[in-house]
Amino acid sequence: MPKPSRRNASGLAYYMHDGPAAFRFQLAGDLSQESTADLDQARQTASSSLGGRSLIVDLTGIENIDTAGRELIEKWHGLGAQVVVTTREAKARIQSMTSVPFRFLEKNSERSEWLSGRAVVWLLAATFLFLSVATVIAERNGSSIPFMGQAR
Repeated sequence: MPKPSRRNASGLAYYMHDGPAAFRFQLAGDLSQESTADLDQARQTASSSLGGRSLIVDLTGIENIDTAGRELIEKWHGLGAQVVVTTREAKARIQSMTSVPFRFLEKNSERSEWLSGRAVVWLLAATFLFLSVATVIAERNGSSIPFMGQAR
């Protein structure tokens, strides 16, 4: 996790990510009475620059939420914030602490090692295009393209 944008005396750390499609708060630690005022002030400041972008609140790193923390998350959700978690452990933990609906965005570490479906399609299309052009050039020059192991 990157260096926190802010860390409260209560132990809550939050990170603010200003992206092209969304502004995201990434929370870690305890969301409690001691941390909600500062966190809500940060959201109010950020909301002036949202410009139609989504507000996403990632609760994956949250360990505990007290009543004030639940009220803050409910308020933000009511204002249109999307609440998310990225691990199964966080999903179970957050479900037990709040009734606010949230999205589970599972990070699939196995898939990251492979090319995505879209990348494979582009790679195959580029290969087909290259072979087609090579075939046309070879036919124009009166030669043939040898296959593997085939002599000219």
